Formats: sequence, C-alpha cells, structure tokens
Amino acid sequence: MANTNRIYGIDLGTTYSCISYLDENNRPVVIAGDNNRLVTPSVVYIAPDGGVTVGETAKEYARVEPDSTVTLVKRHMGDSTWVRDISGTQYRPEDISGHILSKLKNAAKAALGDEVTDVVITVPAYFGSAERTATRQAGELAGLKVHQLIPEPTAAAVFYAVSEKQDQTVMVYDLGGGTFDITVMNDSEGNRVAVICTDGDSVLGGQDWDDRLVNYIAEVWQQEHGYETHPLDDPETAQDINNSAESAKINLSSREQVPMTVQHGAGRTRVDLTREKFNELTADLLTRTIDLTKKTLEVAKSKGHAQLDKILLVGGSTYMPQVKERLATEVPGIPIEAFDPDQCVAKGAAIYGSNVQIKEAYEQAIADTLGENVSLNDVDALSVEQQDQIAQEALKNLPGNITLAALEDGRTQEIVNACSKNFGVVTVDSTRSIFQITFMIFKNDPVPSKAPKNLVTLVNNQREMIFPIVEANGDNLEESVDIAGAPNSPNGYELPPYALEIGTMTLDLPPNLPVGTPVTVTYTLSEDGGKLNADAEHSSGSKIATEILQVGALTPEEMAHRLGTRSMEVE
Repeated sequence: MANTNRIYGIDLGTTYSCISYLDENNRPVVIAGDNNRLVTPSVVYIAPDGGVTVGETAKEYARVEPDSTVTLVKRHMGDSTWVRDISGTQYRPEDISGHILSKLKNAAKAALGDEVTDVVITVPAYFGSAERTATRQAGELAGLKVHQLIPEPTAAAVFYAVSEKQDQTVMVYDLGGGTFDITVMNDSEGNRVAVICTDGDSVLGGQDWDDRLVNYIAEVWQQEHGYETHPLDDPETAQDINNSAESAKINLSSREQVPMTVQHGAGRTRVDLTREKFNELTADLLTRTIDLTKKTLEVAKSKGHAQLDKILLVGGSTYMPQVKERLATEVPGIPIEAFDPDQCVAKGAAIYGSNVQIKEAYEQAIADTLGENVSLNDVDALSVEQQDQIAQEALKNLPGNITLAALEDGRTQEIVNACSKNFGVVTVDSTRSIFQITFMIFKNDPVPSKAPKNLVTLVNNQREMIFPIVEANGDNLEESVDIAGAPNSPNGYELPPYALEIGTMTLDLPPNLPVGTPVTVTYTLSEDGGKLNADAEHSSGSKIATEILQVGALTPEEMAHRLGTRSMEVE
C-alpha cells in the first residue's frame, strides 16, 4: 500500500531554507519556524557536548564561537575533501545539511502535528551526480525518504505554471544567497514544464554581495583609525559587520542611502552607504550572472527557442534593484516579473512532491487492479469504468487533501528536466594506444535519458570490463575526446581540467568470449539527474546489470555508521 503521509517540499538553501506543503485546499503553504519566520538560516552550531542548534540562534553563536559554527555548507556538497573538526568530531557536508533538514522537519511537525517522513528536496540546476547524491544522503540522515530531487528553477517554474496556466517560454533567473541558476523552460499551460537548457555558478550568490560590503566597511575603518589589528580579525566584530552588511543590502532595495557603523576596540566609524556605491562595489558580480544569462539564451536559441515571453526573478537576492535594472538593459523588451522570490521554490517543490505521490499511487492502483502490463501512459485508453476504478483505488492511498480533480491534474502534469553535466566513460581505442573519454549523455539532454554505446572486448577470454565514469562541464563536447596518457604506461591517463571521475563501472563477462565480441552498454540517468546506472548485453544474448559506484558522497559504510550512532536532534 502506498504511503498516505503527504510529501513536503524543501528548499535547502545556501543561506536560508524553508519547507512547504499542500493544505486542505491543495494550495502550497510555507511553514513558519522560529520566531514565526518563514525561512530558517542555514547555519549550524555544534556545542562541545555535541548538541546541535540550527537557525537564528546558531547565527548568534557565530559571533562568539565561529570555530563551532558552519555556514554556506551547500557550496561544499559532494566534496569529499571538505571536513570540519568540531570538538574532536569530523563533520562532512551531509552531516551539517542533515541537521538543517532535521530543523525543518521538526518545525513542520510542531506546526501541523504530523510526522514528516516524505520529501522532495530542491537542488541547484547545475548540481552534478556527487552533489545530488550527497543531498539525498543528508535527507536520509535526517530520517527522511527523499522521493526525488528537483532543480530549483524547475520548482519555481512549476509553481508559476500552476498559478498562471499559460503557454509560454520563460527564463528563470535564480539568484539565491549562495548560488546562481539560469534556466530557460517552456510551460504548456501548466500541463507540461520542460527545461530547454540550464547553467549556473555554485559560488555566486547574495553572500558575495554581503562580503563586498563587509570588506569595504572594514577597509574604511582601517584607513580612518590605522590600528594594528584589523576589524575582521576579531570574530565578534566580523560577525557584527556581516550582520550590518546583510541589513544594509536589504534596506538599499528600498532606500537610496543607509548608515553603517563599525565599532572595533576604541575606534568607531560611520559610513553613509549609497545604493550607487553598493552597485559600484558589486558590479562585476552582477556581470557574472549576465554573462551566464547571455550564454544560456544562445543555447536556447540553438535549440529553437529564440523568443522569451517572460523573465522570472527567483531567490531573495533578486530584490536588489540592480538585478532588474541590468536585465532590462541587457535583455531588452522582455517583461521581468518577481514571482514570490523567497517562497516559490519551496512551494513548487510541494506541488511537484504531490504529483510524484499521485503518480506513485496511480501506478500501484493500476498494478493492483489490472496487473503489471498496464502503464500510467495507458490510462486514457482504458474504459471510463476502469479509469474510475483506478482513480478511486489511488485515492485510498493518498492524503486526504487530494481530490479527484487534484488527482487528475497530478497524473497528467509532465515535468521534463535537463541533464546538468556531460557523462561519459574512459575507454581505449581499438589499437589500445589511445585513452579517450566517450560521452553518452550530454548537458541539456532531457532526463530521464538512456544512451546505448557499442563496445568490443580487447582480448580473448576477457572476463571483465572496467570503465571509470566521468562527469564533465562544458558545452558542445565531441562524442569522443582523446586524453593524455598511454594504455601501456604505468602512469595511466590524465583527465582534462573540465572533467571529474565520479565512479567506476565494472562489467563481469562470461568465459571464452573471443576478442572483438560486441558488448552494448546502456547508460541510464534518472528523472532527477542524480542516479546513473548501466546494463550491458553481449553477442550471446546474455544481459549484465551493474551498479555504478560513485565517489564524492558518503560511502555505504559511512552512512551506516552515522545512521547507527548519530542523533539528528536539533534546537
């Protein structure tokens, strides 16, 4: 029987996070947390005894105990080299993000009285396999079943599509606290949302605007007082300046000038910061977003979508007037709309989560009613009586807020994401003299995606094929790229700077296959772009399935240890 708990949508942000659900009227609602705020700071403080505090209070701890406080952890997801030692315990990004998710989970339970077990979590569109795997693992550490991951701009577009129900091509300009996404997608009256192309920057967001203000104000103080100690060398002063910078940035969205003060030691400095000065200090940051925007528009044009109907501003940092002003200049003639920038991602995730749940319940109802040979795509061809029977059976396994009308909307709405990276394997050519990366799945290919590749055995009685799995950035890559190294050399191969080895695939072959035996390997990338699998078939007709072992996130052993020994209780 399907899970009747509702699926929540979580916007796991770099600086702020929030959780949403569909209410009894099937409308997405963001749940308030501490101090009745709709967003929770993505800040984690870990006390000497291991106690964990998340949110506003953790931000205060950052003033006095910065070594025990973690911020901006999302920028490190999937990085196996990033570790924080706090009071003798090693914390990975998955651990820290798991605590943030636990905080949101507890807030939702406190507000609604229900256990929160099932979620959809949003990720930046450009996240690769390791980052997405790490995000899933963070959810598991928080005791959550992560049904799917959904790109943040796609979630925003889903909310927009359901709200507006128009046939149009939109660009989602998503500038959050720590990351930037730019995505072009087509919305067919809310029934089909298809990503055309996407790009982004993992280290560009509102925090970088804050940092520019922090450094500027500290430098003004230093020039005025000339003390040997720099204000940013003192943790409390540095945090005070950070808080003031964030507040000034927000106030400059509606005012032309705001006062800022720095007190360090006996020295006090006041700066009357103007919007003009702020824009000057951060102009190059905004230009980075514009460059990616223009690049993405060119890719969309090459895919037959030269005309935009609207630009949607998403993310709290798009409240800065400089964003809309610059976009209006650089991409003229296109309406620009700020569509619930702070909450639309979480709300879209809740809608998407409900649709995922509806499809899962429908598939189960079909299997229980008609057997395994009927798919979701076959429902419209069934008799009215059969359709009604299946719908009623599906409703039994869904939360009470889902009506027959919502059931039909969820069943028929189609979301098509795009691959964020290029995926391939390291192979050798037929002469065994050259290493190559053979790409099968390319950036901006629709997902889920299947890509078959014909290979051959290189020696008689070859018992296995071992393929390093490669993830690569870049546009318009060739299907096969020669790389440095010689197969007969003990030094192996050297990947180019734009490529990263993310795992290994091993195919066990039957004995006595002659050299040159064809082997067709099919790679499958999941609907959310986070799971890469492979199967193979050789000339004898035998099929081989394999699991691709991924690097970058926690190993199964590390996950088991954490799940068995660590508590995710947070304040």
